[in-house]
Amino acid sequence: MSSDTNTHSNLVYVYDLEEAWIEARLISQSGVNAKVEVVDEHSNEKQICDVSLKDYPDQVLPLQNVDENGKVINVEDMVDLPYLHEAGILFNLKRRHAQGLPYTRTGDICIAVNPYVWMNHLYSEGTRNEYARHYVYSKQASAGDNDPLAPHVYETSSLSFRGLALDTVNQSILVSG
Repeated sequence: MSSDTNTHSNLVYVYDLEEAWIEARLISQSGVNAKVEVVDEHSNEKQICDVSLKDYPDQVLPLQNVDENGKVINVEDMVDLPYLHEAGILFNLKRRHAQGLPYTRTGDICIAVNPYVWMNHLYSEGTRNEYARHYVYSKQASAGDNDPLAPHVYETSSLSFRGLALDTVNQSILVSG
């Protein structure tokens, strides 16, 4: 195992009462106890914390989704996350939200996180037409791999319209939250 792999395999998430999950670096592990280093995102101070692995599924800390350089990744479709677990999903959504990207896919499912601000560029007539042209009127009308358009509620509505009007298949959209 290379030192790069070792460096990246110690990037984990730990439970946090305020944030749900926080990023950490595993320093050591002995039985059901671990020591991790966390960095306070406000002050940038590093702290060493003791963690009981009894609080985690299979007594294992969830690994961070990082690229070959150890940088945390975020993806448009969470099916592409190397580690698909609660912490990884929440961090992906959090990072996309911070970038002004309220929509994320999980396969055919569109997940929306309320941006708490109006985003004119996301809901323009031009944007709606772009999604309609791509998903309703093109021959390759499906979301997923190699999709040139970002996840969007217009994707959901366009695919449903296509299924109903052109493919003559009943459609349903579940909105929850």
